[in-house]
Amino acid sequence: MFLATNQTAPIRNRFDSIQALRGIAALMVVFFHFRGVFNLPTYPLGDNLFSYGGTGVTLFFIISGFVMGLPNYRPGLNSMLEFSIKRIARIVPLYLIASIAWCYVTIPGFKLIAINQDTIELIKSLFFYPLNGNAPVYGAKLFVGWTLNYEMLFYGIVALGIAGRFPAAIVIIFFFVTLILIPSLVRDVSLSPYIEYKFSFGYLNIASNPIIWNFIAGFFIAKLVNRLPKINQEFLFFLCLTSGFFVFWQLLSGFRTGHGITQSGAGFAAMIAAFAWYEKHYSPTINKHLIYLGNISFSIYIWHFVILSFFENLFLRINMRDYLYTFLYGTSMVIITLILSRYSHILIEEKLSNSIKNFLLQIAHTKSINRIKINDN
Repeated sequence: MFLATNQTAPIRNRFDSIQALRGIAALMVVFFHFRGVFNLPTYPLGDNLFSYGGTGVTLFFIISGFVMGLPNYRPGLNSMLEFSIKRIARIVPLYLIASIAWCYVTIPGFKLIAINQDTIELIKSLFFYPLNGNAPVYGAKLFVGWTLNYEMLFYGIVALGIAGRFPAAIVIIFFFVTLILIPSLVRDVSLSPYIEYKFSFGYLNIASNPIIWNFIAGFFIAKLVNRLPKINQEFLFFLCLTSGFFVFWQLLSGFRTGHGITQSGAGFAAMIAAFAWYEKHYSPTINKHLIYLGNISFSIYIWHFVILSFFENLFLRINMRDYLYTFLYGTSMVIITLILSRYSHILIEEKLSNSIKNFLLQIAHTKSINRIKINDN
């Protein structure tokens, strides 16, 4: 990943190495969900190679927290509104389209305008309200949407922090209450994301789930990296190499590969901290294809399960069951996912989402100006 270096150390709000890791995390999840189709007739190749790829979700969460921790937000309601609009416009349009597509692919006779259990669950999911499930996978209509419930919760807390003067303090206080205080009143405090508190209020189930520690770790790694001094380049590179090797070994061996911060989260957090520290001071040139993979990672993550289900149903309908679970079929699914994700990124994330974002920001800006004029009068 690190190809060349120079000795400059610019102030950064973007780290290409972390963006590349985001793309790798998306592929980890894809291969985890596709692992069954890569099994050979006489050897479970896919299961052996990709059984722990689901920890890509943990890497996603730490990266999301890291990205949220990088900027120094200007405090105030206007900044909070701008931040919220950007987050919602980036996530909701693609999530909405993919969720509807998922319903049509997987639910026979599904009708969007009908009032039934499926549409009610779809609406709840689009408001990021967790459906039934076992911790930490409190479900969504589109299966992978369970992770967005946690993402949007964390974004919401950061937004509240931006409204005041100390975003980091708000993050600390809120999650002290939900991750430590409330759990201590109903059950032992735990760092395991698989603990069940079984609150009747769905949002409280996700707010109190220890998987949130991954976001918090990423958030404060970003704050720390901005303060870490420049040290010997070879030593920093050694830290990158060592942390990357540990993560690679962990994924192959299955050693503590759960979603908790004391499981796969610890290795990923150390790797992100090492990579970001190195890039901050030595500006490596990151492979452009890996960066682009990171750019389209959200589309990859959202669409891959829809694609897998669509083609599985298609092959069953046209009596081609024998061709479903082959190495060629699995490879084709990955390629199709990448192609569709590229155009989804262009058409939905860049064009549609940016248009919605700019429209909403313009409205917010106009109202802000009018409010100032009224106050001045």
